[in-house]
Amino acid sequence: MDVDENQVLLLKKKLKIIKQYKGQGTQLISLYLPPDADRSSVMKQLTDEISQSANIKSQQTRKNVQGALRRIMNYLKQIDFKLPETGLVLFSGEVSPVPSKSNIILMEVVPPKRLTTKLYWCDSAFHTAPLDEMITTEDVFGLIVIDKREATIGVLRGKSQEILGHETSGVPGKFRAGGQSAARFERLREKAAEDFFKRVGDKVNSIFVNMPKLKGIIVGGPGNSKEFFLEHADLDHRIKDMIIGKVDTGYTDETGIKEIINRSSELLKEVGFVKERNLINKFITQVAKDQLATYGYTEVMTALKLGKAETILVSEDLDWLVIKYQCPSCKKNIFDIVKDASLMKETSFEKKCPDCDVDAEFIEELDVYEYLTEVAGNMGTQVVLVSTETQEGKTFFETFGGLGALLRYR
Repeated sequence: MDVDENQVLLLKKKLKIIKQYKGQGTQLISLYLPPDADRSSVMKQLTDEISQSANIKSQQTRKNVQGALRRIMNYLKQIDFKLPETGLVLFSGEVSPVPSKSNIILMEVVPPKRLTTKLYWCDSAFHTAPLDEMITTEDVFGLIVIDKREATIGVLRGKSQEILGHETSGVPGKFRAGGQSAARFERLREKAAEDFFKRVGDKVNSIFVNMPKLKGIIVGGPGNSKEFFLEHADLDHRIKDMIIGKVDTGYTDETGIKEIINRSSELLKEVGFVKERNLINKFITQVAKDQLATYGYTEVMTALKLGKAETILVSEDLDWLVIKYQCPSCKKNIFDIVKDASLMKETSFEKKCPDCDVDAEFIEELDVYEYLTEVAGNMGTQVVLVSTETQEGKTFFETFGGLGALLRYR
């Protein structure tokens, strides 16, 4: 299953928050459930864990572990044990730094890839290693090094490279004698080079046209051989659209492939940011003109609920959380926003239903991106998570607070 880039950024944000929590003892529970997990066996295991925790010597730790287990069981009952198609990960435990004040949190994560094994931990920290492995991105780039003598075709997947093809031309070296024979020989030599480049082009088409996750292709080689190849090879238009750069190399064998990688680090990094830059620049332009853009939580939420928001931009450095409650009487969902994640440890999780005036039940805490995505679901609004690894991304976070929207209309 391909992992969406926004999923990766969101999961990184959530894991960063989850890793900050530390228990006073062995009292933080991590539960990984594959989509086909058996309801009765899972609930039995949790019930058994509650029984076994009665043997914990520390009364406070025993209380915290049992409280976390019950929170998990209640949540699974609330969702009627309907697990997402990739499974579900639940983190629950007492995280309050003040012994006299209780704060048992529950965080859920829908993994970007399918879980295959049920896992359970009770420790002083939440276990995130299986999720960490899932967010290792492997962008794919095609690599070509070529001159009139030979060509090597390779691919870069994440940090690993692979040679996919090597071709030699048989084009003879330059003719040293003068006169008409030399000119005729040079014409034949150029014709042979053209034929070779076309043959390599056909090979490139067959390798890269349908390659999954291909983000771009870089062409390398000495002198003007790169330009000559791109001019004379009959490359598929889809391949031409994927050419993101040309690099000078001294070699055209496997060593040349390594040269491309070494000399293209910035180019490879930049590719992923082009779309993001364009989006932020469009937003900034609209704000400057006081036209189809707005920013700030209240302004963005108003535009979203009125159906005005076409695209919402959320900075990955925005650590706001949304607390979701539900009224046990009228079943109304109630949301509170916490604009500083560090304050979560001090949150009381107490909320009254504005309609029934009864205590609402804490359901879960959501990252602001998750919440906005949930609200935007029925509005036809796209929610985009943007990084702060570009100057534009930093400006968006520092100047506009990391939350903005492009509008359909004013």
